[in-house]
Amino acid sequence: MNTIGLIIIYVACVLTTLFFTYRSFENDTRIGRKISLFFALVAVDCAMHVPVLIISKTFPASIIFSIQMIMEVWLFVVLYDLSLNINRKYENAKDKTAFLAMCGLAAVDTVLLILNPLKHWMFELETVNLEGLSLFTTIKHIPIVIHYAVLIIITASAIYSNLGRKKNDAVANDQNYNAICCMYIIIAVNAVMYMLFGYAGLDISPIIYCGCAIALYVIHGNMGNYILRMITRNDMLDRLGVMIIMFDEDGLLFDFSSKAAEILDFNEDYIGVLDENMFVDGRLGIDEEYLIDGTSVEFALMVGGKRLCYNFDFHSLTDERGHKIGNVYVLNDITDLQSMYSDIEEEMICNPITGMYDEEVLEVMIREYDSSEYMPVCVAVMDINGLSIVNDIMGVLEGDRMLKFCNEVLKTQLRIEDFTAVNGCETVIIMPGFRESQAIGMMNFVKEMINYQVDFPIFLSVEYGVAEKNDDATTLSDVLETARKAMRCKKLLNPYSSQSFIVSELNKHMDTLGISSPERRSRICKNAAMIAEKMNLSDENISETELLAALYDVGKLTLSDSILRKEGALTEKEWEDVKMMPLKGFYILNSNKDLNEISSYLLAQSERWDGSGYPNALSRGNIPIQARIVSLVAAYEAITVGTVYRDARSEEEAVEELLKCSGTQFDPAIVEIFVKIIEDKNVGAESEFIKKIFSEGIN
Repeated sequence: MNTIGLIIIYVACVLTTLFFTYRSFENDTRIGRKISLFFALVAVDCAMHVPVLIISKTFPASIIFSIQMIMEVWLFVVLYDLSLNINRKYENAKDKTAFLAMCGLAAVDTVLLILNPLKHWMFELETVNLEGLSLFTTIKHIPIVIHYAVLIIITASAIYSNLGRKKNDAVANDQNYNAICCMYIIIAVNAVMYMLFGYAGLDISPIIYCGCAIALYVIHGNMGNYILRMITRNDMLDRLGVMIIMFDEDGLLFDFSSKAAEILDFNEDYIGVLDENMFVDGRLGIDEEYLIDGTSVEFALMVGGKRLCYNFDFHSLTDERGHKIGNVYVLNDITDLQSMYSDIEEEMICNPITGMYDEEVLEVMIREYDSSEYMPVCVAVMDINGLSIVNDIMGVLEGDRMLKFCNEVLKTQLRIEDFTAVNGCETVIIMPGFRESQAIGMMNFVKEMINYQVDFPIFLSVEYGVAEKNDDATTLSDVLETARKAMRCKKLLNPYSSQSFIVSELNKHMDTLGISSPERRSRICKNAAMIAEKMNLSDENISETELLAALYDVGKLTLSDSILRKEGALTEKEWEDVKMMPLKGFYILNSNKDLNEISSYLLAQSERWDGSGYPNALSRGNIPIQARIVSLVAAYEAITVGTVYRDARSEEEAVEELLKCSGTQFDPAIVEIFVKIIEDKNVGAESEFIKKIFSEGIN
């Protein structure tokens, strides 16, 4: 064997150990990191054998020999640490004390070896010729025995520390334990043989260390989990088609059944890499709250574009002493069974009149769709106007016929992924992936289709409300309630709805007293709705704005006729009565549960943008948007139509007045939108004045 041949062998050992160092470090576990440290020490030891073949001077050679011996002693310490970790992680104080003592001996040996090139306290070098090679070797004298004695003491202590619990540990741990003991013995024998006989041919230490390192890698990757791997290799389980996935105590995948490989697309590259939490939360989508030993739940999984149902069982794995050594997940395909049950359940839970699901299923689906994966998701609530009256006068069968017809019309416009359910007299529609504008467009079309039917003895009409969920801060239950509120606001304004009675009565009373008129309310409602739509408000807010506009003058019912008809200036007492009008209007509406939310907007009807209004001196965004819109269009109506104390003025004069009050009395953004609406409305009439003041403003 020549020098080149030895160098090639030693370099090959270095490269091999470096490769396994990297592979072990990738396995980011406690044991994996310790094994990578062992490999790194072996790589350094092997690398130190190369320059000693090249250099010819004693002093640098002495330094390299010292480094080799330092790596040697710490190899034994790392193996000691690995054996304790495998056998239940330093369970008693004696183990910790013994290990610290061994570290102390290794530290003393290290210090002596570091100083040896200068003091020669441990060894000296001499040159020998071996088969034509000029090599360095250590002179055999007593002090070097200290080094080998430390190695023997560490070996004996490691074996003794683990001997007491060997019989009580799992077989898999016993396998690891026995393997490490064998490695101890091999390395120790190599060291002792070198001490006694020198080279005796050539130094095979790098080959022995490299071989032990590879063996340790294989042992940890395979034999350490021997018993657990045998569980998933049971032929019966594979034939039954059950998915079994197993994770070790560090939360990393170490085995899986053939069915899991087929369905979940697992392969050997996942072993030691796939994290348990990522598997459960990411791939299965199961909440950690279900991960309790013995838990069994059902969930759906998309496989090959198909939705399959699985029964999920979770169990902890323990050794014979009750120590947790991992987790196992068992997934059993119950798709066919679930399908059979679903057919039976559908017949039981569907409304017999409409064929749609009932409120119990609705509750389940609300929880199902209340997830970020479906966002945006819209909820619509549709209700037939006057259905209760139809049931009372024409009979329940006629009411059921109307309900069935409306839902059949609705079904013609729904997508496959949309869900519908009947909740009392309401129909609830969940539309995943829909924006509010899309849902409103679809529901408007449905409403028109229903309103134009002629197959019923009375005029059939429906109202709806829509709301959108586009963030995780809002629950789908809240969205459903928002849609329901929007629908109720619309029904309060619909003359065909029984809920509109209170609004109709209030309007009749105002008409009788000359406070308002249907034409005035219609103009205010129309203008307010146009502004709200231009501002892209929600369906709920638009409906509330329209309802507020219809009831804007209700507070005037509390004023005396002398104040309402007075043409001159008001007295201080009369003015105080006028300032109480918003509060009294609030009390009127708040007494009715369907109008109590609108009442808070009515209370703000006399607030001003700059905070100078009453009764609460609100300003800017603190004033509800509904009140800001309606107060503006009501002012425009008063200017253009006139009042008892002021003659009507032209549209141009009204716009000029609104612009003058922009930023003080009115919201500037709303003023700009409304003026633009007026401009667009008068384009055909060539309203140059409006165009001018809109583009240039008022000085």
